[in-house]
Amino acid sequence: MQAVSPSILVAVDDEAGPALRYAVDAARRAGCAVHLLHVVVPGSVASATGIGEQLLHAAAEQAEGLAGGLAPVSTELAHAGPVPDVIVQRATRARQVVLQRRSGPGHELTEGSTCAEVARRASCPVVLVPDPRQDTGPATDTALDDLAGLQVTPVGPGVLP
Repeated sequence: MQAVSPSILVAVDDEAGPALRYAVDAARRAGCAVHLLHVVVPGSVASATGIGEQLLHAAAEQAEGLAGGLAPVSTELAHAGPVPDVIVQRATRARQVVLQRRSGPGHELTEGSTCAEVARRASCPVVLVPDPRQDTGPATDTALDDLAGLQVTPVGPGVLP
């Protein structure tokens, strides 16, 4: 029996396009699968599950189109929380975690944010992909300094490890 190569885990929310593109390209290069995860926290509004299913379906279609059959795509809708805890738990089976990094007011990389918590606690490398539509230039977020020494790779468009 051949061992299955760990997949690249992508946390999917309302907009994960740049993260999906990065993850699929990395998976194709590594010869592994892409696993899309959306977390519905218990106690969320009743429509959260349906919205999560729609997000995963759209992200899977986009990822499959980008992969061109060269990287299998799987999805998971998790009903658990908090979100960083779920991602960190799933990261134990992943080759790499890819997160969409938001910028601007309310999306700082501060203690307690999903990106910061996953980067601090994940057992595999974490890639933070900025949304180029929101990126206003060189990072001025000093919270990245707090993550020094961890396996965190903030990447720009067109950059692959």
